[in-house]
Amino acid sequence: MAKKSSENPEHKKDGVMAYGTSLEDMSLLYHAATSFNLTITTVKLNGQNIEITDDIKKLKFQDWNEFKSHKMMQTADTKLIRFPSIRELNSLIGLKKVKKQINDITDFQKVQKARKKAGLPVITMGQHLVFTGNPGTGKTTVARIVGDIYRELGLLEKGHFVEIGGRDLTGQYLGETNVKAKKIIESAIDGVLFIDEAYSLCDSNSYKDYGAEAIAALIKYMEDYRDRLVVIVAGYDKEMEALLNSNPGLKSRFKNKIEFQDYNSEELCAMFRFFCEKEAYLLEPETDKQLRQLCQHIDANKNEQFGNGRTIRNVFEAALMNQARRLVAAGKRPDKQKLQTFSAADIPAPEEFDW
Repeated sequence: MAKKSSENPEHKKDGVMAYGTSLEDMSLLYHAATSFNLTITTVKLNGQNIEITDDIKKLKFQDWNEFKSHKMMQTADTKLIRFPSIRELNSLIGLKKVKKQINDITDFQKVQKARKKAGLPVITMGQHLVFTGNPGTGKTTVARIVGDIYRELGLLEKGHFVEIGGRDLTGQYLGETNVKAKKIIESAIDGVLFIDEAYSLCDSNSYKDYGAEAIAALIKYMEDYRDRLVVIVAGYDKEMEALLNSNPGLKSRFKNKIEFQDYNSEELCAMFRFFCEKEAYLLEPETDKQLRQLCQHIDANKNEQFGNGRTIRNVFEAALMNQARRLVAAGKRPDKQKLQTFSAADIPAPEEFDW
């Protein structure tokens, strides 16, 4: 926790940043900061700066009691207060199986931490993870949250996030791979190294030798810094299996495999509504109906271009352009209500949608 100020509330000097994903979150964090005599200098709702309004300050007593049962997360360097990261994970749209597996891993680590404190033997389980699934299924987002969870549990000192592609570890000439791999891997010590498309380390003959060299360097660091480095590799299921089978030492260090399934139509709709809430847009009843029809069409006609969350983001951006075109064509200055409302005509028709 940050140092409490002994001055009057009007003259408090301790400032913190509050981060949340809903107005309810912001309300709870506001009262949490107040109870510790801290001034919230910056408020971010889903990454966007907002003002502390009277609505945020309103809070039911039972909600505050429930919040006090959670630990308020704060780091001395950034002075950030937020909810435990496991709550952020559980608030994500979809990913039911992913959430369960990571919650199970988190619970196991909590119990082992309690056993250590009680003087009991501790069972060590590998913290490295394999994420499999199609693009746009939230693998990078979840990997970032895992780093925060591990930091909060005391498993990682920093929990910072280093994201690279598999090819980033390999060089183009003899001797370069070891230098590149060492620099990148060492930058992730005490945090999470996330390697997207990790299968590229073994999927091309031209990179095969250098990929094997990079894998050997990675394994060495995973062994030498087993308590200070978490590696998460991600990619398509079949290709990731080939990668793990390419080196026995690699496969033995990844005990936990988590599959990210494609989002269904309801989850795609929920994402679109989330974008609307975040950017202050409203949906008319007919608009929501048009949205559901489009998402059902997308879900039923998936192809190799389907990008899950990226696809629905494209739908949202198409709606933005359609709305802008419609409002300008009307020839009148739109009022606030019109500026923030999507009509059914703004949602791309299934036959018009370009993946």
